[in-house]
Amino acid sequence: MSKTIRNQKGQVMVEYVLLLIILITIAFSIVGGLVGRTNEPGSVIKVWRGLLTTIALDTPK
Repeated sequence: MSKTIRNQKGQVMVEYVLLLIILITIAFSIVGGLVGRTNEPGSVIKVWRGLLTTIALDTPK
């Protein structure tokens, strides 16, 4: 195998790892915004709490 082919394989691996890191970072950002792991709940938790409150009130029509 020539030296340029080995370098290309190494570059492909580095690009793959960098792309994987970027995608994982984006995924964690999206999940963190939707669910929220800090003191403030995310949007999914807010909607879920509102739904539970609505069901718990059980007001007859």
